[in-house]
Amino acid sequence: MIRKLDVSEKTPFSQMLKQIRTELGLTTAEVAQRSGYTEPSISRWETGERVPKIEVAVKVLESMGCEVAVIKPSK
Repeated sequence: MIRKLDVSEKTPFSQMLKQIRTELGLTTAEVAQRSGYTEPSISRWETGERVPKIEVAVKVLESMGCEVAVIKPSK
């Protein structure tokens, strides 16, 4: 299943991450294993304690089957 996300949404990454993870029936450990990041990092991002860099957030979402379009402003 590919899930399309609009990164311009005002939904915080923490809420987006938890919602997608729970909809897929995954644990934080499973997301960590799929993405290559640690379970504590996934938990911190999910609670909003920390916010990952955009590249990391994209990798985590893609590891759960999400297709992410990142729009960068021109210089």
